[in-house]
Amino acid sequence: MIIGKIKDLNRYKGLNYNLDKAIDFIINTNLLSLEHGRNEIDGDNVFLNRFSYTCSKEEDCFFEGHKDYLDIHLVLKGQELLGYSDVSELAALTEYDQKDDFIKYKGPVHTYCKSLVGDFIITFPEDIHMPKISINNDFVEKAVCKVLIK
Repeated sequence: MIIGKIKDLNRYKGLNYNLDKAIDFIINTNLLSLEHGRNEIDGDNVFLNRFSYTCSKEEDCFFEGHKDYLDIHLVLKGQELLGYSDVSELAALTEYDQKDDFIKYKGPVHTYCKSLVGDFIITFPEDIHMPKISINNDFVEKAVCKVLIK
């Protein structure tokens, strides 16, 4: 997992070709102006999901994991906590869904990351994460950039 400020996102260019495309898009785009739903960047290699929601109590949230994509989490309005635990500390609740690159997990949160406007959190496939945890019942505008890394 990599946590930082969007102003420093360029530091991570060169790690992966698709990640470079995602970083360029994030830095050069007004993400709040994007339509809700999937926004194409480079087909299935790089795309951005834009959505909004009211954060939930931790007990109403769940862990998610991926195998083929990393996520770049970007809170555009509001704030939330993102929980993290190693997969060895969790139990899978679902089988791997290859179409959606998704596995749902349950278990305790090991570490919390506060996510504010201007922050980014990159979660790699080994970083099982729980987004949408409420700090103050905030309404959140968010973007998650999906980057193929397999």
